[in-house]
Amino acid sequence: MRYCIVLISFFFFSCEESHYNLMFSTGDDLIGFELTEDSISFVFDEDKIINFIDLEGTNFFETPQAPHFQETKKYFIKKESLTIEKVQVIGTFSQYKKDDKYTLVKKNNHWEITFHKEDIVPFGGEFLFVINDRYAATPTFNESKNFHMEPFRENELLRSYIIWCLYIIDTEYEVGYKIKGDSIFFVFDPTIYSTINDNQGIKALYDPDVIRKVEVAGSFNEWTEYYTMERQGNIFVKGFKIDENINNWGEFKFIVDDYWVNPPFYAYNKLGHYTGLRHYNFTYKIPGKRNIKGYRIEGDEVVFFVEIKSKDLYTYWERTTADKFTFKNMFLYASFLPQEHQRIKMERISENYYEKRFNISDIPKNKSYQFNFYGNGMIFLTPPYSTTNLAHTDIWDNQQWLNFEITL
Repeated sequence: MRYCIVLISFFFFSCEESHYNLMFSTGDDLIGFELTEDSISFVFDEDKIINFIDLEGTNFFETPQAPHFQETKKYFIKKESLTIEKVQVIGTFSQYKKDDKYTLVKKNNHWEITFHKEDIVPFGGEFLFVINDRYAATPTFNESKNFHMEPFRENELLRSYIIWCLYIIDTEYEVGYKIKGDSIFFVFDPTIYSTINDNQGIKALYDPDVIRKVEVAGSFNEWTEYYTMERQGNIFVKGFKIDENINNWGEFKFIVDDYWVNPPFYAYNKLGHYTGLRHYNFTYKIPGKRNIKGYRIEGDEVVFFVEIKSKDLYTYWERTTADKFTFKNMFLYASFLPQEHQRIKMERISENYYEKRFNISDIPKNKSYQFNFYGNGMIFLTPPYSTTNLAHTDIWDNQQWLNFEITL
């Protein structure tokens, strides 16, 4: 089965429908690689290419994290102007160096090379295809979701136009923490942070021997204190008893030598904040608890409800609390609603409380749906940390977030 994806980078949305479409859309296929149980194949499809970028004369291969380009127009080569004779894949796993061992073999109408998963380290990162030792290929971005690029700017050539795909070999949920018994342990392992993109490029692998200190902070103490982590070999650990201070879910982040560290690409448990910048927090989830929020069953009705509390997080991106807004209305967005009517206005029951009722028969059984609440039609809620019915967006979404979930 061939995967073809595109991860579209950060757009500034002009209407609430755009938020909704990204919120519930899983995107199209993955472009550029395929996974089996024990291997990864990088696949170059000539039909998926728009044009090429000539890297000859640039310093991309010497400084791929921060290349400098001049006279931008001369770099773009039309697809029809180039005969493909050789294809190599480079990326995070090869430090962006060209090497014949990464040369693809042509098979019918595509080129391909396969590796054991253990041979591709790190297990998540960026890659691109280099043609004839000098040209970078650009994909058809609207057909894929691992496309890691912002919209083209006129007369500018940016690194993100060249590094256009992400790969993730094995996704993991509990990255950065483990739960054992009645405790939660936050764990910083330097060896998994070589694929961090902090808008300045890919950071070098953290060397445990040069790290002076690692701290952890999070919503479990409202980000009011940085806790120093204990070094255990080459990893750093900080444990807490699961008590009333540890909510059903929450957010956390590591600080290495006073630098806030983003989660690695392949961490499923990350939550995006700050529009236009790739800032993420880790999330944790406490198993075995049940605290359903956002809806209740009353007889033959499902009642969706939201009560605005001053410290609830509106919106995801700016971590702004509800007391910063004046709410004139509230909408329910839900994936079970017809596509042409994906939002519906809720009834104001009191100043800070809204409801919307449905017959149980209107919502298909034995299927999970996502929903969320939007104040003023566009300001949307991060589920409270006491919630347990959470649904996570697809790992390939460039901004990860959490929604409420309902299953009848």
